[in-house]
Amino acid sequence: MTTGRSLIAVVAAATVTTGVTAADIHVPDDFPTIQAAIDAAVDGDQVLVSPGTYLEQIDLLGKAIRVEGVDGAAVTTIDAEGNGTA
Repeated sequence: MTTGRSLIAVVAAATVTTGVTAADIHVPDDFPTIQAAIDAAVDGDQVLVSPGTYLEQIDLLGKAIRVEGVDGAAVTTIDAEGNGTA
């Protein structure tokens, strides 16, 4: 029982001391384009895109981030100009 409590204490302390928190980055409020927001993002961040059509190609640059429409995919479109990729 003591070992279990010690392990929980160590994990909790490690979580608190890392100081890593994910950020929400808003497009277009924080950055004018989705790619600019991705460029600024770090692993764990979330890029939240306002409704509309965005004419750009995006590259996640190997980052562990989420890109999603604030109000869902039905009202948020990334048009990669017919290149077959986004």
